[in-house]
Amino acid sequence: MSVFFTGFPGFIAGNIIKKMASSDPALRFELLVHPSQTGKARAEVSRLVEMGYGPGSRFSLIPGDITQEGLGFDHSILQRLKKDVTHVFHLAALYDLAVPREIAYRVNVTGTRHEILVPEESNSTQNGKNISRKVAKLAKKAKHSG
Repeated sequence: MSVFFTGFPGFIAGNIIKKMASSDPALRFELLVHPSQTGKARAEVSRLVEMGYGPGSRFSLIPGDITQEGLGFDHSILQRLKKDVTHVFHLAALYDLAVPREIAYRVNVTGTRHEILVPEESNSTQNGKNISRKVAKLAKKAKHSG
């Protein structure tokens, strides 16, 4: 069983991963990492390994970008995720209210729409779908109220 996260190596994602890793030693983590966060993500995985949350092979760093269709993944990666991922945590977002509206919209609304397409197309995702559908409705309302 694998869990897919956006928003890694962020604080919230890191804490959820620690709890999940402690409760299920067989769980694998598929971690979407924006290219600008690669170094920080590698350091965080090393820290998780050092803290006893499992071997490095348990954590797969996947370069991508929620603002791109298909999250910027190669087709083979997307197919593997669709087959293996059972749960999705979409935590990537811009929280800084000082960023230009267009950038915040692209990340927080368009990025959420792109992330939703991955679990919706998956045959194995159990949770995340219902949450993603609720988020999709909110994103659609935000686009129309604009």
